[in-house]
Parts: sequence; structure tokens; C-alpha cells
Amino acid sequence: MSASHQGSPKRLPANPSVENLKKQAKLLARSRPALSLQQAQHQLAKSYGCTNWAALLLQVAALQESSRTAPDSVLPTSVNEERRRHEGSRHWLDGIAPLEWNKTGQCTVIASLSAALSTLGPEASHALSASDRTLRALPAQTGPAWDYNTLMGDSAMAFRLRWHRRGGFRQTSPRPATWWAFTMAYAFGQEAEALLQRATGWRFEGTPYHYPNNARPLEQLPGICASIERGLPVVACFPEEFGVIQGYDTESNEVMVTAYQRPGQAFWMPITEVGTMVLFLASFQSALPRPDAVLTALHSGLFNWSRGEVPVHDVGIQWEDASIRIQYGATAYEEWSDDLLHADSVSERSRRQLREASVFNVSSLGDARWSAAGYLRQSQAVLPRSCQPHLTAAADIYEDLGRQISELRSRGEEFFSVWTGRGTPDWSDGVRQNEAKLLERFAQMDAMAMAEIQRGIGDLPIPEVKSG
Repeated sequence: MSASHQGSPKRLPANPSVENLKKQAKLLARSRPALSLQQAQHQLAKSYGCTNWAALLLQVAALQESSRTAPDSVLPTSVNEERRRHEGSRHWLDGIAPLEWNKTGQCTVIASLSAALSTLGPEASHALSASDRTLRALPAQTGPAWDYNTLMGDSAMAFRLRWHRRGGFRQTSPRPATWWAFTMAYAFGQEAEALLQRATGWRFEGTPYHYPNNARPLEQLPGICASIERGLPVVACFPEEFGVIQGYDTESNEVMVTAYQRPGQAFWMPITEVGTMVLFLASFQSALPRPDAVLTALHSGLFNWSRGEVPVHDVGIQWEDASIRIQYGATAYEEWSDDLLHADSVSERSRRQLREASVFNVSSLGDARWSAAGYLRQSQAVLPRSCQPHLTAAADIYEDLGRQISELRSRGEEFFSVWTGRGTPDWSDGVRQNEAKLLERFAQMDAMAMAEIQRGIGDLPIPEVKSG
């Protein structure tokens, strides 16, 4: 959640107060008439080293929770002993769930986290020493199983849609238009990470979210080795998709990986092929109560739906070009559709990139909404009965949306992938117009689902944190 500043940012107290920060923002706005309250909140957040006001509230919540649960906070010294294997210079963990397209979810970072966290089930407690008494309670504290739908929902990514176009749209622009599907669809970001940390109880540590690839993988190897020795898998990017590092070789500087690129089997690869982000399971604290975690996720989903357009740095992605902006929710649908309808005004290369990004984004949208439906059905039981009919209605809409996207992908007439044998030359103006009409329908369905969620949780106390 940290942002770049000249000089050192201010430090929050051990047990900060949201009300006090709100008062500070109001005083700042009054002292500087040119600032709105929202601008004052943003400026105050920056002074504390956070990207925005919502990120500051997340940090406050984490500190408040830490002060309440500090006695139970643990840094596991050794778990998963029964999974640990070694042969010569190679050391690895067995039993990582396989990752495979169309089977384990298209959000590769969430699927990889699920595979890593799933190794820390009840059997892990048997390997703990008597001195790790607090960690023995870990399985009972972590709430639901860390399955894909739960993590997608708790991170609010199941409800999210993003769109991004970089550069000018017309051929006469000094910078050609480019689209990046992974940013639009499932780039993780510090906000989603913070939500998952609170929901699962795990604290993640790792490299920052910098693009393009400027990581130094060899520098990560000592941390990877130490994590594997503790029995904790590592989530990493390779570099276009995420996977799980489950082993290391002290002589060859290779790591053992479970990833989408080779479904169904773990394999060894050079550490130099690890990408820009590495996430370590650093420590565990008590997770949020499930009602609070679910409410936070739903409120974050509502916030993102109406979030509009924001600078890329405000969502925790540190690109060199700070002028880049990302659209969320309803605004994302509008920009996406408009780009499709004006695709003839860009170069052939940009048009191909737009088509590929659009195909990936609609596929990811379907995957996310299937997860949203599953999350709402499995999580509504922890909320009051009064909201359950609305959450069921929202789940029905999301399920229908996921089904419609699956069907259109099977037909291959719109949003067709390379697997259909069709490509950019087949992407006619008529096809793009049909795709824009489909996006309009999907946007209406998403809006209806969001309205049902709002009705369902409208009378419930909503956590302070709004972004996800």
C-alpha cells in the first residue's frame, strides 16, 4: 500500500483511529479552500505513504486488527513436514494441486494462491512443535476452505471488471493505441491483496507491482528457499501467468513449479524465468469473522462498479507512465464497447491487440461471474436472512451471465479465440457491432446483480474499507 514520496512518510500510531483521520482530512480541507474533502483525504493518505484514501483505511484496519490479535500472531517455523522431499541438492513440497486452463480458474494468481493455501489444511498442525502452541489453532481460525470461489469473492475480484487503453486511439496520435488484457481483467494489485490478507489472516510479503518486467529473480532465491524449508509454497509470476513455486535446487538455481503452462505436472525451471511478482506467506493472524469478510467484499464490489476512471498508480500498479488510467465497472463497459465500434480507426497491429484483449477479457468476465454466483450462494448463510433473497437473485443473474458467455464462446461467432481457426481478418465491423450489443446486455445484467446486492446489504453496517 506504500506510495513513492520525497522524504519519509508519516507513521500511523499503533492503534489508529478512522475518526481521527477523517477529522484531519476535514481540517486540511478547511485550511486549503482549493481542496475538496476528497482531495484532502487523498493528500492525507499520500502523506502516510498510501496510494489513496481507501488504501489508508485498509492499513488502519490492519493495524487495529493487529493490535487486537498480536498475541495470536505467529510466524510459522515449520509446517507441512509430511510434504517435504529432498534428493541431492533438490528440495521440494509434494501435493500442490495442479493448475490448468478451464479447470482451475482463469485468474491465475487467485488459483495459485488457492493451491498454495490448500496445502495448509488440518494435517499441517501435526507437524508443529510444542513451542508453536498458538499455531496449532491455525486450521480452526482460518474460516472456510481456501477454494477458488472463496478467494475470488473475498478479494472482490469476482465482481470486478476493468478496461484499459494506453495511448491515442487514432492513427495520427503520437503514441499508438495499445491494450493489455491482463491489466484489464485480473491484475492482482495491492487492494485485492489487502482484502485477502484480512479475510484469510495470512500476511503476504514480496516484490512490488512494477511493470514492465524489472524484477531481479536471483535476489528472490534466498527467500524462496527459506519459505520452502518452512513448508510454505510461494506464489509467483512466470511472467505472463501465475503459478506456485514448491521447490528449489541449491546447485542449479532452478525452482520447482506448478503452473498453467504445463498442466497436471510439476516441473523445474531456471529462477531467471520468474517474473515481476513473488508473494510469500509471511505470517498468520486471526482472520476476519466471515460476516465481516463477506460484507467487506460485497461493499468493495459495489464501490468498484461505480468507481469510474482512476489513475493506474491509485490501484497499486507502479507503471513508469503515471498518466495511465483504468476504467472500472459500468465505465469499463462503455469504454470497451466504444473501442470495439471504432476499431477501424487504429492500425492493424493495434486492432489485433484490441481483439485479443477483448477475447481474453470476456472469457475472464465469464469466469469471474461464475465465481461470483458460487461465492454468493456459499457465503450468504453467514449474513442475516433478510438479505439472502437478494443475494440469491444476484447469484442467479451472475450464473446466467456466466452461462451466456460460455455459450457464445462455444459458438465462436463473437469474441472468437485463435482456437476457432479465426483471427483478426475475420473480425469484421458487423462482428464488432454484435459484440458491442452483447456488452450492453452484459452491462445491464451486471447492473441488475449489483442492485440486488445493494438491496441485500443496504440495512447492514458496512465496514469502513471501500476499495477492492
